[in-house]
Amino acid sequence: MRKAPSAAIPYSGRPAYAPTAILLTLLFFVPVRSTQAQTGDIDPNEYYAYDLGIGVGYKSLSPVTSSKHDYSSLEFSGIVKYPIPSFVYIQPTISLGMLRANVIEREDEPAGKWDHNEFFGLVGAGYTNRFSKEFEFGADLLFGLSMSLFDNLFAAQPDTTFGQMNFMLSAAARIALDPSYNLSINIEPTLKYSASFSPLRDFNNLLFGVGINLQYRFGEDPDAAPEIIRAVRFGEPRIDALFAALQSWYVSNPIGSVEISNIMSYPITDIEVTFFQPKYMDNPTLIAQIPELTPNESKTIDITASFNGDVFDLINVTPLTGEIKITYLARNKPAEQTRTVDYELYDKTAITWTDDRKVAAYITSRDSAIINFTDAIRRYTENHLNSGLSDKIEVAMQIYGGLTITGSDYQVDVVSAFEQAQENPLIVDVVNLPRTTLKRGYGDCDDLTVLYNSLLEAASIETGFITTPGHLYSVFNTELPASDYLMVHPDKTLTLAIDGELWVPVEITMLGTDDFLAAWRRGAEEWNTYQDDPDKRAFYRTRVAQQTYRPVGLLETDLGLQYGESDRIVDAFVSDQGRLIQQIIDSFADEARRLDNKRAYNQLGIVAAKLEKYSQAEAAFTRSISLDRNYTSPQVNLGNVYLLQERYFDAIEIYTAAEKILVDRGRKDSELHLRIMLGISRAYYELENYDKAIELYQYVESVNPDLAQEYSYLAQSPGTT
Repeated sequence: MRKAPSAAIPYSGRPAYAPTAILLTLLFFVPVRSTQAQTGDIDPNEYYAYDLGIGVGYKSLSPVTSSKHDYSSLEFSGIVKYPIPSFVYIQPTISLGMLRANVIEREDEPAGKWDHNEFFGLVGAGYTNRFSKEFEFGADLLFGLSMSLFDNLFAAQPDTTFGQMNFMLSAAARIALDPSYNLSINIEPTLKYSASFSPLRDFNNLLFGVGINLQYRFGEDPDAAPEIIRAVRFGEPRIDALFAALQSWYVSNPIGSVEISNIMSYPITDIEVTFFQPKYMDNPTLIAQIPELTPNESKTIDITASFNGDVFDLINVTPLTGEIKITYLARNKPAEQTRTVDYELYDKTAITWTDDRKVAAYITSRDSAIINFTDAIRRYTENHLNSGLSDKIEVAMQIYGGLTITGSDYQVDVVSAFEQAQENPLIVDVVNLPRTTLKRGYGDCDDLTVLYNSLLEAASIETGFITTPGHLYSVFNTELPASDYLMVHPDKTLTLAIDGELWVPVEITMLGTDDFLAAWRRGAEEWNTYQDDPDKRAFYRTRVAQQTYRPVGLLETDLGLQYGESDRIVDAFVSDQGRLIQQIIDSFADEARRLDNKRAYNQLGIVAAKLEKYSQAEAAFTRSISLDRNYTSPQVNLGNVYLLQERYFDAIEIYTAAEKILVDRGRKDSELHLRIMLGISRAYYELENYDKAIELYQYVESVNPDLAQEYSYLAQSPGTT
């Protein structure tokens, strides 16, 4: 190649560029369809986003700045656009093409001297805003390099081609009609500037023209039917055998899993996965929400299930087929796929011992049959309660005795004993509901434990259960401080100190063979057997376990039960109660005899009086007084016992003796002295000497009104207002 001459060539005029109005007119004759995305809040740019666009174009351009030549250019180009997935408004763009410059030569120049072809390659970006499926507008800004080739520039050397490199800048506006998702027709008014790197700058001009660009877009039309999309591949779903009793557990804990994979070359978004079991679910259970699954990405999803109450009506084991459904957006197009899964659902009596806490699901304290039995047994014995004994222990005795008298006893389940099932979690065991065990009158250790605990819970007593190797039995909370164990049982090893409270274990399988106290002792011995190996024993609170395994639902019916012979139930209760009371008193009596001092005998008397053993209390207080005639505590306590026994003259006598001692010691009007005065007032009141009773009461009231308020009835005689 040779350099171009530097001599300027005179400019002889400028022709008008070719008209393109007919191309604009065509846009208004293309039919327009109404589309799904033109309504609502859908963004057409997102909804109709495409993967890649390729196109071809034609433009007619003419210089708009002062030029040394009169010419026009025709452009033929190809274009590639790639919308950014996260921001589809912007499309990186590549354009390759050719400009053919046709120059009107002067009369003294050879024809075609300045005609040339300019080949270009440009890069840049486009901006597009679609305001419906059919219409969009935008702009492109591109820059790059071009090569101009002159074939006839040198008349003397006709076979020589002159070439020069140029910098090129292109700016175009676009208005487009999209008759379909894949086809776009663009009208493009364009400004194009070229600057030569060589001395020949005759064509360093700004050109303007209008052209047309036809573009094909790759992708799937989101308005097509969703069922044609199969972007997800399901792995083989797995659901373990299920148990109706664990209905509440399955709401938030997995019953199985399924893997999903995106098999497309583009991401899918807004993914929701549900599980549904016809008949046994009111609505599908949402098991996963995933914002995005990238190409070839897989996720394993845990399956949970919100079953309705109909699962409790199943009998034995039922094969079921559930449905896993996934909904998602594929290129903003909604789609769904489903997959079935087979599994087995056992009835409400079935259980596997993968977690001992599961037994809490069978403790149904709100069952009317359980409540009615508890109320009946407590009514039989309500006139034989002892105010000094733990009311929780008394209720436990009543119910144990009631079960014994009504014929309940322990029988090993020969089909699936707890011992075998506990050792092998794959064995399906049977735990009968409390109402079933109550009606048939027998059960194994788990049946009797859930029955006994249900009856105690119905009486508002907190229960628990203990597991040891091959065994399960009951325990209940006395709600007494652990420091008060002597008022529960003198043998400290027979109680469990849990969180500062005393719990009583009961070997419930001794029903029908021994009494409550023997069952209590056996339960404690079993617990203590593993004292040096605590990993082999476990304690669970029923109410805590039921936060995880809620009680099974029941269709309650009247069982038509007889609640046993009331006299025999009372006799059993009174017998157990009396022996426990005597054991407690005997422990304090042994301690008093060992120490043989006034305080020990006074304490013995207090315990005996609290447990309503007044003769033993009187003997203990009398012995304490004999050891120290000036010790006022046993005298006051003995006066209180006389009041309880309605021995009012004896009460006045002993109160008066104690009162004199306090006065002699200068402790008149102390709280103890005032309580003695109230005791004397109460005795006179019961003897109907109201004037004396009121006189003493008014004296106490003048000194300590708050203390006197406890016995305000002494302020006036009966019949007055």
